[in-house]
Amino acid sequence: MNRRNSTRSSAKRSQPQRGKAVNQAKKSKAGGSGGWFKRNWKRLVAGLCLVLIVGLAWLAVYFKDIYNPENLFNTNPEPTPSDEISDYDILLDQADMDFLKNRVNILLLGIDRNAARSQTADLFRTDTMMLCTINFETKKVDIISIPRDSYVHIANGGKSKINAAFPFGGGLKGKGFENTMNTVERLCGGIPVDYYACVDMTGLYTIVEGIGGVDVNVEAPYVHYSFEKSHNNCGTQHEVGVQHLDGYHFLCYVRQRKGSSDLARAGRQQRAIVDVVKQLKEKDLLTQATTLYNTFSSSIYTNLQLNQLAALAVFAMDLDMDTSIKTHTVPGDFLNLKNGKTSISYWGIAQGSWKAMVKEIFGVNISVDMSMDVSVIKKQLQESQKSLLAALESANNAISSANSTLSSLGAYMTAEEKSKLQDAISACNSAVDGEIETEVKAATSELNSVVSSVTSAAQPRKNTVDNGKNALSNANSKLSQYRSVMTAAEISQCESAIAALNTAVNSADVTAIQNALPGVNALNTLFNDCAGRGGGGGGTEPTPGPGTDPDPTPVPSTDPDPGSGVDDLGGSGTE
Repeated sequence: MNRRNSTRSSAKRSQPQRGKAVNQAKKSKAGGSGGWFKRNWKRLVAGLCLVLIVGLAWLAVYFKDIYNPENLFNTNPEPTPSDEISDYDILLDQADMDFLKNRVNILLLGIDRNAARSQTADLFRTDTMMLCTINFETKKVDIISIPRDSYVHIANGGKSKINAAFPFGGGLKGKGFENTMNTVERLCGGIPVDYYACVDMTGLYTIVEGIGGVDVNVEAPYVHYSFEKSHNNCGTQHEVGVQHLDGYHFLCYVRQRKGSSDLARAGRQQRAIVDVVKQLKEKDLLTQATTLYNTFSSSIYTNLQLNQLAALAVFAMDLDMDTSIKTHTVPGDFLNLKNGKTSISYWGIAQGSWKAMVKEIFGVNISVDMSMDVSVIKKQLQESQKSLLAALESANNAISSANSTLSSLGAYMTAEEKSKLQDAISACNSAVDGEIETEVKAATSELNSVVSSVTSAAQPRKNTVDNGKNALSNANSKLSQYRSVMTAAEISQCESAIAALNTAVNSADVTAIQNALPGVNALNTLFNDCAGRGGGGGGTEPTPGPGTDPDPTPVPSTDPDPGSGVDDLGGSGTE
């Protein structure tokens, strides 16, 4: 059946219904209004009740607002549930969770670089070195401290202290990190070290300051020396116990080794780092790991990607910091080589014990070089390091001589000369600490050259000032001796010349001294004349004042023009 026929059929079916509705309407009309009320009175009552309820509710709200007008200006409405994403969710979104598989080995480094040292040195040492190995399957972390003086094979050739690997690789500007990782890999028998994370001294200070300081159980007394001497409490001794350390104090504590050893310091550094991570976790700052990294990125050197750092933060949040972290130190013993007053310290590795430690931590057997065992290398080192010991002795002598020059001539140096000498001393000290023979020799040679240069410039200035002081002493003595036979004009002449030289000497102004000396030296003629007048007779002379020389021996003039006709204090030949 088509649509049209269907419509017609529907119309036919509806006709009887229409007739029924018409009949009902007629009956209603016939019944009148009374009939309608009987039929609809229930609906009418229900409607009136509804209107009454709504009205009462509105009146209640109205009067509540009238008597509580602050409700009309509610500026703090109840919070409503939101769809804001938590910091943890953001961290998860940033994290490369595939990174958290099997095991990862990260070399943690601290270099002895700060703003002051950067001005005098290009190569720095890794004073702190720890291999952090994380087993994601067992949720265990092992931190192995490698003493900086460990005597090892350096990856790019030779044998030396392990902290030499960084400068041997070119340091920050070269492949220092790569060479250091390769050296540690070789020490570990080929176990891969793919990642590094490093901070310098300024960076460590900045990070600890940035998180508001840390609570640390100080295990050994330390002196807050500070690399910024103006900082409060500089030079203060701090005792043991739990303390809240700011950036400066934390840096001083983890670097302190006086009164203990590198080995003891390494242990304190391990525990201090764990304390920092614990407090980052307690303060819920691990969820902001990527933000913290971006904030302090200028102070951090690493080849870890941001999503890998985020994944490590996620892992750390679920880590039991008290039971899941173990600390170790490469086993061995100290070796001290001496040549006179100069000595070199090494950490000789006990190769057999080291092999057992690697087996315990990594579960693998490695090959070790027993010729590098602590029991074997002491005699070899004594022979091979003779040249280095001699270079260090020479450098220490040069530093001592330079400090003596700075003490005796510093007041007569220009600011540039003094700064140049101080920088050369600092650079030589850094080279001695680094114990790299070529650098020690180069720094010593440069220091000796600077000392010679500034001495040749400052010594004549000192001589000029000394001459001025001697001339003042003699002139004051003669004036006191002959004042009784001088005229007022002669006394004024003497006092004027002496005052000019005294001002020049007090200011150490070499040019002013050279200009004033001839006037004082010229007074000798007057003093000779006064002697002829009988001045100072009777065999008694006034007692010279403190600091004056009663000997009237003439002082050579420092007048740069020898043809000026002005002699020394002995007279000018004319009156």
